[in-house]
Amino acid sequence: MQQQQHTPPSGTPQVIGIDPGAAGGDCCAVVNVHITHNQVVFTAVLDMGSKSQKQITWSRRRNSPGGWVHPGAADFIDHEEEISRELAEYVAGLDFPFAVANMLPGKRATAAAVEQAAKAVQA
Repeated sequence: MQQQQHTPPSGTPQVIGIDPGAAGGDCCAVVNVHITHNQVVFTAVLDMGSKSQKQITWSRRRNSPGGWVHPGAADFIDHEEEISRELAEYVAGLDFPFAVANMLPGKRATAAAVEQAAKAVQA
């Protein structure tokens, strides 16, 4: 697995992408959770010579039980043939990041609200 790095002006390298299918790479499993105020995307990738990927996107909805929905009834465990039972069970067992999503300001947040959220995180 190769990581592409970018060095910003601050001099701190940041990983900007992972290529699980890179030539000469080891077999691997990658789990990614991308969290915004209104969306949580879980992605599971299994590379055992050929890459299999499953992604489930949850969106915030005001009038739904629990406040979050995703289209269809599919869960990672329903795709164990594609990504393996072990990886499917692992991802299915991850806690939903309610607190993190709720902490993040939305798109329409004012600059003051974003600054306040940033201060709360740093405190």
